[in-house]
Amino acid sequence: MILALAVFVLVAVLVHRLERNHRRQSGPRSPLAGSTHVQDRDAQRLHADLRFADDTGSTGKTSARLSTRW
Repeated sequence: MILALAVFVLVAVLVHRLERNHRRQSGPRSPLAGSTHVQDRDAQRLHADLRFADDTGSTGKTSARLSTRW
């Protein structure tokens, strides 16, 4: 009987602590940590490369790759 009471008390304390912790959460958050308001440098670099390729008429292949391929 004492063992059943001890198990009941432990389960009650565990449930109380888990509920308390759950209520302390402020709500759904972004899965990302930190600020999400940053500049995407990869996108900027891609746009700059595409603009350069359009200006020069380049195919995107270097002369070394073209000469060694065939």
